[in-house]
Amino acid sequence: MEKLRDEFEQWYASEMMHTHMWDFAGRVQYLKALRQADSYKPALTDLRAAWAGFRASRKEVLITLPRWSCYDDASTAREVIDHCREAIEEAGFRTE
Repeated sequence: MEKLRDEFEQWYASEMMHTHMWDFAGRVQYLKALRQADSYKPALTDLRAAWAGFRASRKEVLITLPRWSCYDDASTAREVIDHCREAIEEAGFRTE
């Protein structure tokens, strides 16, 4: 989830924060300072709404992984699929 949140903050800083007060790195630092649990402090209401929408959009994607039993070498296949599952879920998507 941390990687997902970092990506979101970089997008928000570049696309949504139209200010000349800070450079890009300063805007990203400001967003990190506003973090609060799984949301943001109420300083920027649109930031909180954008974050909720960003997370919700990721939850709608469901990726069906191949079953490990379809492979000749089941233990290797299971390990590869588990690693794929971890990477996909770390990106904020669901798997089955």
